[in-house]
Amino acid sequence: SVLLLGCLSYLVVTLKKPVLMYSSTSSIKISSGSHASDMYFPQQRFYSKFDVNETHMLMLKSFSIMVLVCKELGLISKKLTLEEIKKDNDLITIIHDVQGSVTIAQEGESEIINIEVTYNNPQMAQDISNTLASTYQLYTYEERNSKSTEMRKFIELQREKIGTHLKEAEEELRIFREKENLVSITQEESRK
Repeated sequence: SVLLLGCLSYLVVTLKKPVLMYSSTSSIKISSGSHASDMYFPQQRFYSKFDVNETHMLMLKSFSIMVLVCKELGLISKKLTLEEIKKDNDLITIIHDVQGSVTIAQEGESEIINIEVTYNNPQMAQDISNTLASTYQLYTYEERNSKSTEMRKFIELQREKIGTHLKEAEEELRIFREKENLVSITQEESRK
């Protein structure tokens, strides 16, 4: 009976033993500086710094960003598409587990966002925190680069259209001058 009581006591102590949780924090600076598109479409930038940071904080915990983090950590195959992942409950559980370990907070009134990860494995807490920070920075860089490329294509297309319209207008003016026997001042000076 002493052995039974000892085993029972050990089980109770083991079961009541708290699970150790480890915390790791990474910080990223969110640049709300001007973008090239602001020059051409300034009316689209009527939001406050708070709105920008709130958007970044929501994006940091978004499902699509967590998928990228899990792929980078090797928890999910990099070859899987988002649609394939959404169909697999085990993969969704992994993503939600990582997502649930993350807390995002703004550092006062600054442009700094802290990423805190609490996990039962200290190395994993650190890996998730660092990977989320680097993955998100790469994601925002690629997004800005994509917007700049789109803006450049738009400007080049507009330049081509305006060039075509200018050539047409010059040709119409030339035809009108010939028809009306008009001579421009520059033409008259070049004849002298």
